[in-house]
Amino acid sequence: MNKTAISTNLAAALSIDADKAGTLADTLVEIVKEQLAAGNNVAVPGFGQFATVNEPEQIITDLSTGKRLMLPPVIEIVFTPATAISKDLKK
Repeated sequence: MNKTAISTNLAAALSIDADKAGTLADTLVEIVKEQLAAGNNVAVPGFGQFATVNEPEQIITDLSTGKRLMLPPVIEIVFTPATAISKDLKK
């Protein structure tokens, strides 16, 4: 499902025009991005939780050259679905 489909479905469910629904979807995405950038988890009841995981820097060895390389620390975003959604998908 892409942004247009989400906006169309949202507009139909809320009885609003598609432009307002698109703006609503964009605003929601921006809020989630801001909260994750600040290191906060975002929980949506009945849907799931978005969280950030800090992966520390790592030293790896390039197998082809034998050189040791430093990988910088990474912040990953993970999504954990709500139990209800997981059960529904397994049906």
